[in-house]
Amino acid sequence: MQRPWSALVRSVLLVVALGAAWLALADQTQPPQAADSTLETLKQLQHQLERLRNRVQGMEGKLRDSALARKSADQARMGAERQLAESTQELDALRTAGQALETRQAELERRLAEQLALAEQQTAALQAERARASALTERIQALSRHVPQADGGTLTAAAARQSAAAAFALLDVDAESPARADHDPALAKAQMKLHRHQLKLASVSDAQGLYRVRAKDTLASISDRFYGTSARWRALYEANRHVLADPNRLVPGITLIIP
Repeated sequence: MQRPWSALVRSVLLVVALGAAWLALADQTQPPQAADSTLETLKQLQHQLERLRNRVQGMEGKLRDSALARKSADQARMGAERQLAESTQELDALRTAGQALETRQAELERRLAEQLALAEQQTAALQAERARASALTERIQALSRHVPQADGGTLTAAAARQSAAAAFALLDVDAESPARADHDPALAKAQMKLHRHQLKLASVSDAQGLYRVRAKDTLASISDRFYGTSARWRALYEANRHVLADPNRLVPGITLIIP
């Protein structure tokens, strides 16, 4: 593409050349003074032409620099657009990955909530089982206190004797009551309770057996019944001191240990 400044310069040169030719022709016909004036005019035109040529060259240099700058700017713009496109793609990929992570996180949170709920249920069930186990342990311990050590329990002779004494205290009160009678349910219950405790004491003390006192029984008669002699009444008394405050006073219905 031809630059407009170059065309203008050529036009000016053409005008100057035509003027010079015309001046040369006129110089042949004009007087010397007019020729000098024409020559001076031609020099001025040449000087203006040179200034114009320099100005055009300067403007052409600026145009080249501007074209180069525009080209660099276009390249920078295209590079920036390419980087923007790449960054947009990366951003879209990151957004997609972020959405996937959010979905995964929501799923994990849901599973965690389920596991926590299950753990709470299991914890509650475990606590309930521990409570039942503790209650069962206490129950076993309570029962073991009534079972002789020889049978795997913790019942000692002293503890069995103390329990039998407590049962006899209740029986003794009932026995002294005016309502005492063989058909009295409270009395029968107290007698049976004493019998159970005496049975436990007999078990832990390796006694020979038990005997339920009847009316008109004495320690001597009971000794004669089991040992064939009444002389061992004191052994009976010593073995049953926890239920016999007086060896000469036996309460019918009570159970004695036969050592």
